[in-house]
Amino acid sequence: MILYQCLDFAVTVTEVLSLIVLMTCLLKKPRFSPFISKAIPFITIILSAYLFTWFTEFGALKSIFIGLLIILLLKIFYKDNLILDITVMEIWWTIPIFFTEAIIIGLTNFVLKDNATTEINGQLLVQWWIYLILIVIRLIVISICYKALKNFKYEIQMKDLGVLSVVFLFVFFCFFVVNYNLLNLNTTEAFSLYGIGGLFCFLFIIQFLYSKNTMYIRELEKENEFKIDKMQKQFEYYQSKQADEERIKSIYHDMKNHLLVLQNKENTVESQKMIKELQNQIESYENYEHTGNDFLDIIVKDKLKVAKEKQIDLMVVIDFKDIDFIEPLDISTIFGNSIDNAIEGVEKVSKENRVILVKAGKVNNFISIVVKNNYNEAEKLENRRTTKKDTFLHGYGISNIKNAVEKYNGTCTITKENGKFILKILIPNNENGGKE
Repeated sequence: MILYQCLDFAVTVTEVLSLIVLMTCLLKKPRFSPFISKAIPFITIILSAYLFTWFTEFGALKSIFIGLLIILLLKIFYKDNLILDITVMEIWWTIPIFFTEAIIIGLTNFVLKDNATTEINGQLLVQWWIYLILIVIRLIVISICYKALKNFKYEIQMKDLGVLSVVFLFVFFCFFVVNYNLLNLNTTEAFSLYGIGGLFCFLFIIQFLYSKNTMYIRELEKENEFKIDKMQKQFEYYQSKQADEERIKSIYHDMKNHLLVLQNKENTVESQKMIKELQNQIESYENYEHTGNDFLDIIVKDKLKVAKEKQIDLMVVIDFKDIDFIEPLDISTIFGNSIDNAIEGVEKVSKENRVILVKAGKVNNFISIVVKNNYNEAEKLENRRTTKKDTFLHGYGISNIKNAVEKYNGTCTITKENGKFILKILIPNNENGGKE
């Protein structure tokens, strides 16, 4: 009997291990460390399932209790929504539990028949080696699930849960029919229904999730291609602006000297007015922000011009001297998008409150970048990528910024407080910039 208790415990371990595999594939937001978020549910479910196995008077209530316990544990240890928690529970019951049991039931009743059981201490028990077959089959099934779902990125919707729930309820119905016929009527007529139904549901769920995820990944790839193209065009724009800037700077001092000579020679009102206008036109090339990075100077100058046209007070305090490990394309992505987002947000407030602050520089062993802007608190932006109607063409700025920052092992956080939208970026400041 001790051997059977050990085998039963091993079977329970494989059951819960299969749940952990599904959690790893489908749940992406642990509340605690990944180890704790898996270890505690693992131990809790093993103890609960093992105890219920030996309290047979509870019967089918074991399945309901374990199912509810799983949902509760997933909700406690993961931040993913309830839809995904229920989905994980249903897939677990349908594939690693019901499907593998259906295979064993078919094996014992249609292939082995009377050779499937043995009598020990007056009790009729399944042969010990059948437990080992069950363990092997379950490990194979969960390996297939892991291979199909290991790169799962699709976010399960309510309509998807509806489809999966219909499949789950069908298998659950088959499970109850089989147990009722076996325990109450002492017949095995429903075993074929259980086996065929289990196989169908297994194939359907894997195909359903795999196809959903594949289509979603293809959409992401198209979006990423668009984002890369957009960043590249933005980068090329600033490169062009930088080239223009260099050409203008090369003639600026000569032009300034020529104007001073003309101003001294010509005393007519018309000539003085014309000279003054010319001086005003080139003044912007003398009075602009110096960040310590020539490429960043061009970006800031361009954004200051846009802000001025929109009657926005853009204050810039940037010291990027000797910070040369961040590539120009990433500088363009981080500062270009963050200031663009700030300008878009501050346009919606009254003119006297159109203020943006951009601060960047070295702080201890980090590069700190902070962009603050007032925003209209009436705008409900929490669940939207952008306020613009065309969500495909706009709203990728934040994700682009995060991708660029993470490239250097940095962090990017966004907060909203007291009517201010605050973007904070920290990038390790070492020789290689933490770049992977």
